[in-house]
Amino acid sequence: MEKKSKIKRLVKFIPLIAVSYALLILFMLFCVMTDLVPQSKNIDKADVNATFEEDYEDLLKVAEYLIALEDETVWIRKPNKPMSVGYGDEREIDPEIKGEIRGLFRRGYIYITKRGSSVVFERWKRPFSAEFRAGIAYNFRDTDWVDVEFRINQQELDVENWYYYEEDYNEYRFTH
Repeated sequence: MEKKSKIKRLVKFIPLIAVSYALLILFMLFCVMTDLVPQSKNIDKADVNATFEEDYEDLLKVAEYLIALEDETVWIRKPNKPMSVGYGDEREIDPEIKGEIRGLFRRGYIYITKRGSSVVFERWKRPFSAEFRAGIAYNFRDTDWVDVEFRINQQELDVENWYYYEEDYNEYRFTH
């Protein structure tokens, strides 16, 4: 009997725990959506340059591989899965370049894309921000602009045609 009464008391608290948990999640979402969580607005330039220098050889090999492909758009989301080319077709990544791609993803790269005049290596995100992305890009058609959709910042790196870029949908829509 004593065991059943303890269980009954515990069962009474389950709805309270569930409601508390749901309220906590809603509060966290509210904080994220309204930018109440402080975020660093800038990525350290020294970190960008150090990352670029460390990864330059792999970045260049992958960029050259993607440029050599005849497809206008290419998207690599995961190193062990086929890449998306064109309008949704999939193709296996060449085994000769897979090691470099795997290494970049292990070092923190999120996506690798080729579109328009740029090969883009997305590398940084801000915590609690779904809109902000930053990375390193190679412009292979002699243009001054990194070909990303919501670019808000771009800086030249020490090697010609290589850039650091930032994109943020919310900031872009307010400034453009």
